[in-house]
Amino acid sequence: MPRILHIINSLGLGGAEVMLLDIIKNSNRDEFDYHILAPMGKGELDQRAESFEIPVHYLSEKNRTGRIGLLCDGINLIKRLKPDLIITHTRFSDLLGLYGGMRAGVRARIMTVHAAGMYFLDSSPFHEGLIEYIVSRYAVHYVAVSNAVVGYLQKYGNIPSGKITLIHNGIDPERICRTDIRNRDDVRESLGFEKHHFIVISVGRLIPVKGFEILLREFSAFSKKAPDARLLIVGYGPEEDKIRKTIGDLKLNDRIKIIGRYDKLAELHNASDCFVMTSRQEGFGLAILEAMACGLPVIGSNVGAVPEMIEDRVNGLIFSTKNDGELALCISKIYENRNGARSMGDLARKTALEKYHIKNTSKKYEELYRRLL
Repeated sequence: MPRILHIINSLGLGGAEVMLLDIIKNSNRDEFDYHILAPMGKGELDQRAESFEIPVHYLSEKNRTGRIGLLCDGINLIKRLKPDLIITHTRFSDLLGLYGGMRAGVRARIMTVHAAGMYFLDSSPFHEGLIEYIVSRYAVHYVAVSNAVVGYLQKYGNIPSGKITLIHNGIDPERICRTDIRNRDDVRESLGFEKHHFIVISVGRLIPVKGFEILLREFSAFSKKAPDARLLIVGYGPEEDKIRKTIGDLKLNDRIKIIGRYDKLAELHNASDCFVMTSRQEGFGLAILEAMACGLPVIGSNVGAVPEMIEDRVNGLIFSTKNDGELALCISKIYENRNGARSMGDLARKTALEKYHIKNTSKKYEELYRRLL
């Protein structure tokens, strides 16, 4: 049975990490022997991997602060595991899996590119992009999660199209569309919202690229005409203090609530009226696809795979982060036409479950493994 080794820095609460576990969970475990190598140590999703009976390997604690030590330990572990194919997912894992995998004698080495603007000579800081550009030369094949990433690989990575396979991320309905959730009104009450409130929800790490300051500014403009509007932000990160200060400056403390990790996201989607994603840059945009799967009308910025998932004014709305007032107008459209918004949400759910089902994603990865092996 061919052994497939996925390498990712750690199983933290990120889109790539969640997607990796969903893919393996829905793969053919009778045909492939899956393993995960997490060189940076344990993460929040380790127990989930264990529940799927996926072996997760870690490196020496003493070398976690030194990349050279990690690389040497990783190469030795790869030699012991003897994988037939390596597939990498994050920056240091690319170095370990592509260069280290080559040193360990593994011929089939795949680099998965989850985002644009983070890998090559256009990235910041420049020296990290340069290193990644050099490391990427050790891959024999590349997976791009959207057409936008395919274009990015060709333009900035100088990767020929014949070495790139497009495999969209997918959603696992069992994880996303949960039925063991509380009543909509009960969830609203627990969050301090009322039944008649119009709730806008946004989910993501609180980092600059996610554009939460755009969301705050546009929600402020929209809410002046909608006194019953409320905003729920789900996430945590280094920008949290800055975001809370902005909320105070806008005098919106009574209208905006920030919560961190929430295990049953379907509850929050079910309790909300509209989902917004304001990212300036995305490789895919898994959060918006998850909201679509829950039947929410969605509004997304025109980046990454969002224009591939959303047909504007059919199963969602698309706006530009560069145009002031455009997002506020989109939210107003949903606010003023609730029946149309529900129809839009129904079509969004149909798109997510039919076109982006995780089983389709897993099947395409397996087809690629067979081809390369």
